[in-house]
Amino acid sequence: MKRVAYVSNGSSFYPVLENGETLDGQKSVKVPDAPILFGFDDAEFAHLMTEQLTNLPHSISNSISEVHYTPEKMDPYIITLFMNNGYEVRASMKTFAEKMRSYPMIVKELNPKVKGIIHLEVGSYFEPYSKKGSQKNKGDKADEES
Repeated sequence: MKRVAYVSNGSSFYPVLENGETLDGQKSVKVPDAPILFGFDDAEFAHLMTEQLTNLPHSISNSISEVHYTPEKMDPYIITLFMNNGYEVRASMKTFAEKMRSYPMIVKELNPKVKGIIHLEVGSYFEPYSKKGSQKNKGDKADEES
């Protein structure tokens, strides 16, 4: 089985396989080289997410810093991603891999000085952060390495 993500346990990170299984008996790593999963306590959702990550091109999965399970009342499959380039992505786990394939093309069309949320739940659109309530990428790998 291929490692597709990590889960955090304090300051340690443990590999998550493509079948959703966490290898918490393995030696932990200090700085992960794959997305970190947060809030995927339900095995069904963890498996679906890792399956979707497995279907992504390596170039796109490498650009993902964190994946947070952020379900909504009307849609329990919603996730929020924090990308290494400062963007946030909101998507549905059900169509995640398919819709994320367009991520590089979407980012090319955006002003790199304006960060915000790329919505991929149903259609796709960009919502810039407001100056007052702006969010910062929670887990930029470059920040973690320095």
